[in-house]
Amino acid sequence: MISPRRNALIGIGWRLGIRTLMDRLLLCCQAAILLMVVTPIANGQQASSKQEKLSATSQDRVDVLNKPVENQIQLASKLLQTMLKKEDSPLGRIGDLAFDLETEHLAVLVAARSVEGNQIEWTLLPFINGDRLVKFEWENDTKLKTSPMALTRMQANDVYRRYKEAVYWSDFAKLHEKTFGAKFDDQDFKLSFYSSIRKTLVADVNGQVIGRINDVAIKASNGTILYMVMETEGRFRAIPLGAFVADVEKSRWFIELAKDQILKFKTFEEKSPPARIDRGWQEYVAVKYGRGGLQTRKN
Repeated sequence: MISPRRNALIGIGWRLGIRTLMDRLLLCCQAAILLMVVTPIANGQQASSKQEKLSATSQDRVDVLNKPVENQIQLASKLLQTMLKKEDSPLGRIGDLAFDLETEHLAVLVAARSVEGNQIEWTLLPFINGDRLVKFEWENDTKLKTSPMALTRMQANDVYRRYKEAVYWSDFAKLHEKTFGAKFDDQDFKLSFYSSIRKTLVADVNGQVIGRINDVAIKASNGTILYMVMETEGRFRAIPLGAFVADVEKSRWFIELAKDQILKFKTFEEKSPPARIDRGWQEYVAVKYGRGGLQTRKN
């Protein structure tokens, strides 16, 4: 027989065991509840963190695309008459600019200076950034008696070699040959003078004249053409060069859109050229032509 004392001890032990088990079950329940509450929060925080990181990355990307470049914009009209000097001695001024409208680049500077008898001498200079431009030296052995009437890439190449500068079309030529499988024309392609480009009439797809070229905006650091400035009834629009089509038989450019479509794009004040062109223009050129540079109408 089990003594009363032993029965009492067994009862106490049983009750303690039950209580311990219940305590453990309670702790497990509390832990489960806490886990149910914390996990969504943690997941939410993790998702939020990822979202913030993604947003930050996206924002960085947007900032890069939309980074203001006002200080890098140079209008061709403002570049004209820039004084060239060596140390403190003036050497002449920029009288005209030669553009490569296929590579979208300012190719050659046409500089002028006065000499005895009210005569003017001319010389050709490669494009370099603005900080160095005003200190460029005049090459007396390449002076010209008259302003050049035509220039080719071959002549531009000679200018860059003379000044030991890298020619502007190197990267474009590699991409062109890789994309089209055709040799890049680095000899006979004709450059276009700013004095001829300015005031070029612009017509819409129906042949109606809607404006004229007023200026060319370039990137001061490397001379690439950012956009053309088209004037319509005293209002100015920034339009990429690739949106224009030149008719080889006419002295005008076309935009293959209706007038009302063209005039829907934003205008700007003449003294405040925009840092970037409307994205709609970029998409238009990419979809319709698949390449930048002045387009050519062959028929």
